[in-house]
Amino acid sequence: MQAKLLEHTLTSTITGRLQTTIPARLARRHGIKTGMRLEWIETGDNSTITAKILPDPIAGLREAQAIAAKNSRAALKLAETFESERAWQRENGPSV
Repeated sequence: MQAKLLEHTLTSTITGRLQTTIPARLARRHGIKTGMRLEWIETGDNSTITAKILPDPIAGLREAQAIAAKNSRAALKLAETFESERAWQRENGPSV
């Protein structure tokens, strides 16, 4: 299967502090919000930089809280999984 070609080219400007703004169209399409983190990946030939959206570590906690209101056993399992993943991240860095 062939990758879908980009329909539009979007640009942003780098500030004096090496910061940039994500174009609003991309932010809306991908659900990017304030406080979210991006992982920057370079190609081997340094010709392309890709930004990958990192998962929100708090989202799992919010999910566990919503389930806890209905099912305490399932919430306990989610909390244990969340803690296990956080321990792994502290040792190895973010996983994505």
